[in-house]
Amino acid sequence: MRLVRSVVLAVLALVMAVVVVGAAAGGCGAPTPGSWRAVRAAKKLVVGTSADYPPFEYLDEKGQVAGFDIDLVRAVGAKLGVEVEIRDISFDSLLAALEQGKVDIVIAYISPNAKRQEKVDFTLPYYESQQAILVGKASTFRPARPEDLAGHTIGLQTGSVQDDWVREQLLKTGKATEKQVVRYPLIDQAFDDLAKNKVETVFADLPVAKAYAKKLGLTIALVCQVTTEKPAIAVRKGSRDLRERLDKAVADLKKDGTLDTLVDKYLSGQ
Repeated sequence: MRLVRSVVLAVLALVMAVVVVGAAAGGCGAPTPGSWRAVRAAKKLVVGTSADYPPFEYLDEKGQVAGFDIDLVRAVGAKLGVEVEIRDISFDSLLAALEQGKVDIVIAYISPNAKRQEKVDFTLPYYESQQAILVGKASTFRPARPEDLAGHTIGLQTGSVQDDWVREQLLKTGKATEKQVVRYPLIDQAFDDLAKNKVETVFADLPVAKAYAKKLGLTIALVCQVTTEKPAIAVRKGSRDLRERLDKAVADLKKDGTLDTLVDKYLSGQ
């Protein structure tokens, strides 16, 4: 009987040892995707963007992703001591890619709002801009305020700040219909359609509007401010460690003049 008891106790002790070792190993297991620990282990920051939004992100003449946001995130990577890998993804799929662990962060001139903040977290803002309404070269439409878009076809990017504003201020109030709103996965498609008179207006962020107005001979009919939201870097929900390091890196880039240099390079001539 004593022998049986001794065997049972020995087995229980072995089981407890296995549990303890397993728990310890779990603490040292694979890091959570999108965490600073994962980024540090990989020595790489995988960045999602949508390269259709010049001067913030676009494809250059060599087909490489370039722009204000791209130079900024590469400088952030240098501050963190990690390599930066850029992945070009459709704007309306960016946050899903972040949630699914396909990228570590997202930078695509994306602004925090209540809906987005339910799914992901954001750093502090890194830039501030206005919005603009563009019309075709021959158009005589000159809105005095954004609400004057009612009654006109509006081109905009799916999931953008402008999309949210139109939905809340024009569609839900009955001032516009869904048929009058044309959503595009890529903003350059909206500007191309405007140049071809397939839509009457395009609603976008001012720096981007200026870039396409110059490129396609379009007219900026109104500069306005429809949101107080400012672009920030998106991280996975709960990735506090990575978010705080990103905030510090951007703050350091502001202090050392790098951010001002990027503004001069990409935005001052807009």
